[in-house]
Amino acid sequence: ARVGELSSSEDRPADSAQQFGFAAVASTLGTSSDVDACVTLATSIDHLIEQAAASLEADGAGIACRKGCNFCCHLRVMLFPHEAIALFRYLGSRMPKEQANVVRQRLLSHHAVNQACAFLVDGQCSAYEARPAACSGYHSRSKEKCEESDNNGGNLPAGIPVVKALGFDAAA
Repeated sequence: ARVGELSSSEDRPADSAQQFGFAAVASTLGTSSDVDACVTLATSIDHLIEQAAASLEADGAGIACRKGCNFCCHLRVMLFPHEAIALFRYLGSRMPKEQANVVRQRLLSHHAVNQACAFLVDGQCSAYEARPAACSGYHSRSKEKCEESDNNGGNLPAGIPVVKALGFDAAA
């Protein structure tokens, strides 16, 4: 390879994440599309993102997100079908019945922008183990900017500085 060229697609982080995504889908939804396969896929992707976040944090990425911080839980996120199925399974089998009923009611009435996620209960994600990749892949570098955005109805012209690599992993 010439100087500046990569010798293979495996050398590029985005390609590695995409290869992991393809392999994860092939080993789960590629063999079955039942509820358990959806849960397994969502969990596998979440673990990959958690490992990447820990590695980036250890390398000094400056991730501001901490337990109890939930400003991002007011952002609207898009779900893949397997993530919706995993959340549905979690809601029906892993949450206490009273809490699940509260979340169900919130889901039915959830329509406003900058409204807290229906799964945000007592300031924490009640479905953390089954959260979508868009949630696990979102890591801010500034708690202050997140708070400012939340206080301004989700509008922050300069945006929130995020760790883009984790977003790429989540999207892949």
